[in-house]
Amino acid sequence: RQSSYIQSRSYRAPEVVLGLPYDGKIDVWSLGCVVAEMFTGEVTFQNDSIVSMLSRIEAICGPFPRHMIAQGRQSNRFFTKSGLLYELVEPEENRNNSTLHGEDPGLFDVFQPKRTTLASRLGFDPKILQRPVTSNEQEQALFVDFCQSLLTIDPDSRPTAAQALQHPWIITGTSQTEDDIKYPSH
Repeated sequence: RQSSYIQSRSYRAPEVVLGLPYDGKIDVWSLGCVVAEMFTGEVTFQNDSIVSMLSRIEAICGPFPRHMIAQGRQSNRFFTKSGLLYELVEPEENRNNSTLHGEDPGLFDVFQPKRTTLASRLGFDPKILQRPVTSNEQEQALFVDFCQSLLTIDPDSRPTAAQALQHPWIITGTSQTEDDIKYPSH
C-alpha cells in the first residue's frame, strides 16, 4: 500500500493527494513546484488546508481530470460527485450557527478557484504561451512551458524526468557559458 505522506504538502503531487497509484512522476511534480517557488520566492500552491491547495492547483493548472476524481481513494474527501471542491466546516465553527438544537448540520464550503495562468503566477504576461513571442520573450515562454509541463495534473500526461531533461528550456540552458550566467553580487 502506498503512503500519502511520501511528500511534503507544498510539493505533493495530485495523484498522491487523491489516493491514486503513483510512480517517479511525483518527483517531477515536486520539481515543478520547487522551480516555480525558487523563481518567485513564494510557495506555488498555498496550502492552509489540502482543499485550499487543490483549489490553487485547479486555478493555476486547470481542472482535475474526471478519471482521477472517479478513481482516487481519497477524492470523495475533497470533491463532490459533480467535481466541485469542498471542505467540511469544523464542528466548533458550526456550533454557533446550528439551528438543529445541537446537531451538526453538516455545513461545508465549496471552493470556486479563481482561474489564472502559471505564466501570470510566475510574473509574466498571462498569455505568453498563446501568442507569438518576441525574441526577448522566448526564454520566458520556454521557462513557463517547462514549468507547466512539470505541473501537469494528470501523471499520464506529465513528462518523466528523462523527458523533462529534453525540454527546450533545459537544452538551451546547457549551451550557456559561465559568462552568460549572472549571479547577484552581495
